[in-house]
Amino acid sequence: MKQEFFDEKIIEGKEGHKDKGRRQHFELCVEDVFHVKGRGVVITGKVIKGTIHIEDEIYWHTKEAGLIKARVTGIEMFRKLVDEAIEGDNVGLLLSGLRNNEPQPGDVVRSKQ
Repeated sequence: MKQEFFDEKIIEGKEGHKDKGRRQHFELCVEDVFHVKGRGVVITGKVIKGTIHIEDEIYWHTKEAGLIKARVTGIEMFRKLVDEAIEGDNVGLLLSGLRNNEPQPGDVVRSKQ
């Protein structure tokens, strides 16, 4: 009986944490950038806050071009394709709509301008 109580509280705590990330704007710190021939640019990093879904738009600033926009066309986590990423996840995001202004390691990409 006592163990069941603690298991319920742990499960409630984990669900509450995931719901908290869904209400915030998305931010990811870029750790690495890869070019995939025929697909686009993949950025990897850890989700700082919020949630991102496939087909969402993300933004970041560069000194040369100012505000840059791209569309997320794929999300991968530990070699598995997923539909969303939440706060704390380490992910790779496949981006489309870029020319020569891809994010650099250290940049923070956001869901809001």
